[in-house]
Amino acid sequence: MAKLADFNTRDRAEEGVKLDLLLPDGSASGEWVQVRSYRSPVA
Repeated sequence: MAKLADFNTRDRAEEGVKLDLLLPDGSASGEWVQVRSYRSPVA
């Protein structure tokens, strides 16, 4: 059974998600951005 602590998303919000940026033709650009939650205290 899941515990309430299993739903703690703060660490994931601060970690964010790495998104690769694509060129207009859909190929990889080699660049990326880190997207974090608006609630993340990390600047």
